Amino acid sequence: MAHDSEKDSGKDSDLIANSQLFRGADMIALARLLESCQTRELQLGDTIQSSGDEVDKFYMLLSGRLQMDNDSGSLSLQTGDCIGETAVMGGKATCRVAASRDSRVLEIPAQTLREMTHASHEVARNLFDLLTKNRERENTRNEPGQAEAQQRVTSVDMVTGLHNSAWLHKAFTRQMQRCTRDGKGLTLMMVDIDRLRELNERFGREGGDRVLANVAQTLSTHLRPGDLLARFGDEDFLLLLPGTDISQAVPVAERLRNAVARARIADDESETVTISLGLAQ
Repeated sequence: MAHDSEKDSGKDSDLIANSQLFRGADMIALARLLESCQTRELQLGDTIQSSGDEVDKFYMLLSGRLQMDNDSGSLSLQTGDCIGETAVMGGKATCRVAASRDSRVLEIPAQTLREMTHASHEVARNLFDLLTKNRERENTRNEPGQAEAQQRVTSVDMVTGLHNSAWLHKAFTRQMQRCTRDGKGLTLMMVDIDRLRELNERFGREGGDRVLANVAQTLSTHLRPGDLLARFGDEDFLLLLPGTDISQAVPVAERLRNAVARARIADDESETVTISLGLAQ
């Protein structure tokens, strides 16, 4: 039995390393965070998510099969597929997910997933890709007119006035094709507001929303022509820097970090709001 367990563990490690989320990432650097995650055994019919539940875990299917169900229909998930990517942002599930045969999943808590995006540029980039691709998949399952109306409503974040990740994915695809054609670099920057939950508790939800809006305004003011900014999750923003490699993006990141630190962001003028930044090319 021990031999079989070791064999399964080796297969799991290979599957995880080559999955949509971890492809290209340094798995040694992520080992500590992965050790805090659990492998969960599911029997036929076991549910891991119901429509309306708070999404607080990310799941990767290691073996078996899962089925997603909502009003638009059903979709089967195969080995290596992922569900729950919105855990990084918070929010409610829009579908039920259950095992359609005995299965095993890797369960990653939302906070651990966020820490992984901060520890690995590749994980941040892969998660962004998962979020936007899965949103497009959900839209295609709706009626065409419904999807078009939903896209108009959801392409802009109401708190900050910025575009959101659904819009950014299309912009990213266009810019990537253009930069590849022209032989230019393209850098993705993730911007995380430090201690936003603490600020929400101190100033209330409205005060926290003003922090988000003020950070968005400060970032927008200090962008270069051609840079693209969107909100990504509760505490994060994403920046696309076309024609820019990582070495060129570093001073851009430092300029934005300093601009936010100097600006009056919170209701309390004595409160300094800071941001953390990650880069991926």
